[in-house]
Parts: sequence; structure tokens; C-alpha cells
Amino acid sequence: HVLAVDDSLIDRKLIERLLRTSSYQVTTVDSGTKALEFLGLRENDDGTPNTPSISPNNHQEVEVNMVITDYCMPGMTGYDL
Repeated sequence: HVLAVDDSLIDRKLIERLLRTSSYQVTTVDSGTKALEFLGLRENDDGTPNTPSISPNNHQEVEVNMVITDYCMPGMTGYDL
């Protein structure tokens, strides 16, 4: 499973289409914060781990094998992610 992170809708759609045509399962998000939520790595204000709120299937956890990210995004860069 591939997680694609990009603030540009056009770039996200392009990445998703290219990967899906190569038989990859893909989830796209538009920010580093949403990527951390999806991965279950974002902490709540009290320091406890946040449970993912973004999921392609609410009843199944997804094992992400690769993250493709835009380097330059507002808020959190790909490098920060």
C-alpha cells in the first residue's frame, strides 16, 4: 500500500492514477498532518497517540509500505513528515 501526500489535487490524482495502473493500492492525503493521522502517528494534545480518522476501509487497518510526499507543502514539509 502506498500513501501519497501532496497539497496539489492535480499531482495527487496523477500519482494515484500512475500507481493504480501499476496495481498498487493507494491512499492520498493533502497534508503532512493528515498523513500522520492516517499512519496513526499524530499525538493528541495530552500526548496520547491519536487513532487514524482517515481510512479507505473503516473496518481494516492498512499496512503502508511506501510514502511518496511532496517536499514543499504549507504547514509541514515532506522533509518534516
